[in-house]
Amino acid sequence: METKWLSIRETAILCKVYPTTIRQHIKRGLLPATKVGKSYIIKEDDLVHFRKRNRWDKES
Repeated sequence: METKWLSIRETAILCKVYPTTIRQHIKRGLLPATKVGKSYIIKEDDLVHFRKRNRWDKES
């Protein structure tokens, strides 16, 4: 199965937060990410695990 990568912007949209929030989680080591140039990309699987751990899947 091919790994799907997400940008910070895509990740923020999926989590319904600002991109700044995603960057903060990456800097704190809470959300694994890979640096590419000046930006980061996030594995979709890592985002799924992160959201489960942080209960971001609750309905608003």
